[in-house]
Amino acid sequence: MIVQAQPFKGEVLQTYSFIPTASYGVLRRINQTKEEDILEIGCGTGLLLGFLAQTYKTNKYTAIDQIQALVAAAQKRIKNLKLSNVGLFEGDIDYLVRGKWEIIISSHTLKLESVHGDKFKERVETCNRHLNKRGSLIVIESYKSKENKIDEHIEIIESKGFNIEYKMQMERTEKNNLETYYIEARAKN
Repeated sequence: MIVQAQPFKGEVLQTYSFIPTASYGVLRRINQTKEEDILEIGCGTGLLLGFLAQTYKTNKYTAIDQIQALVAAAQKRIKNLKLSNVGLFEGDIDYLVRGKWEIIISSHTLKLESVHGDKFKERVETCNRHLNKRGSLIVIESYKSKENKIDEHIEIIESKGFNIEYKMQMERTEKNNLETYYIEARAKN
């Protein structure tokens, strides 16, 4: 399902304080009455993945991360939680070759630069190709406060076939001058 990961450049801005807010946002979207296929891109150590898979056991979860040590940590977490509804892979969304999901969750991943530069537009297009009809893309990203990238990224998401259904600022960290946003978009197809 996933081919060999490629190295990336860029600063990883992920913090774990966003998990309760992100979980609430994701839980708003998950259908509690039917089984859904959910992909998490950039699963890290599996904190959000473990919470969701434990809370909604009828769903099937696929998770990828391009850093082998994080995938190993996520695998350990999933094993300790005794979850059988999760598949974990080392890889990058740029190299995702097949699969369709109702929900794709990207936590601090789409805007990371690859060795080929900024690929946000291409990654959003890839997500759209891998969503079922009217599927949802959930994006959690941190931005430098004066960067003004959030509006640019929302425009890109909309231009790549999505309607923004929900956006909220989850946190602002003065120390790093970061703002973290939760964006929920639905594919127009």
